[in-house]
Amino acid sequence: MIAFKTYKDCPNQIKPPNIPDLWVWQEIEIPEDQAASFIDAGYSVLTYAEFIAYKAEHQIEFDTWNNGFDQAQQNEKLRVLDLIEPVFANLPTSKIDFRRHLKPEVYLQKNILMLPNGRPQKALYSFNNELIAEIEFIFEVNAFNFMARRIEKLAYYKKSGLLSEKFVIADDVYDINNPYHLREMMKERSEARSFIIEEVKAFLNGVLAQFYLPQGKTYPEILEIAGQFWDKYSTPIDSWINVGLPQFKTLLTDDVEFVFLSTPVAAGVTVRSYILNKTSY
Repeated sequence: MIAFKTYKDCPNQIKPPNIPDLWVWQEIEIPEDQAASFIDAGYSVLTYAEFIAYKAEHQIEFDTWNNGFDQAQQNEKLRVLDLIEPVFANLPTSKIDFRRHLKPEVYLQKNILMLPNGRPQKALYSFNNELIAEIEFIFEVNAFNFMARRIEKLAYYKKSGLLSEKFVIADDVYDINNPYHLREMMKERSEARSFIIEEVKAFLNGVLAQFYLPQGKTYPEILEIAGQFWDKYSTPIDSWINVGLPQFKTLLTDDVEFVFLSTPVAAGVTVRSYILNKTSY
């Protein structure tokens, strides 16, 4: 005979979510003379044939639940687990290093999203066009817009496309009175300003073509105008990049030499105001 309990009797803390209450939770094969004692202990008791028939009656309901449960579990699985060496697969999520634990044939593509102030917002890592991991960058700055703290938080993408919990992988604090820290703070800001200028260059090249081609100018002539602009402002720009001096913005505000600076590029926005806004950080 078979003594059994269903999931209706299963404690909630160990009960799988939404499993049918009438599906078998525990089953024990017992002698017939022990049936009464098991019934007294809260078990249901059936002959073997009756038990098989009971399970068959509820099999479809269980299979429907189980298929959904398996899919839900699969969706919770991290995509990175398919890409790392098996020896690392059982590590806690916070201990997986997707840059060192990958299989030899796996290479992740990195894409960095930047903020308008030239600082990174997040780094996205993908494989075969699927997002695998994300590192978020958080900056705290002082009155001079130097970073006072930089935090990096890593999260992995699940097969469902959702992010796992984030955990801190770096947390650095910078003291402006520390010479090494000050050097790093100034380096970070100059790199951010350099990125801003590169964005301005790319933007300006497109604007100059749109402005001058309809006037009949050739690309070599347009490139010459661009060269004249950057030659005029190269030293002030270098000063802004390296130490944040405002001379570039002051000169640009008063410039009357380059007529394209007054060209509108959006409602209420000219080339001049666009550049001034980009270099306001």
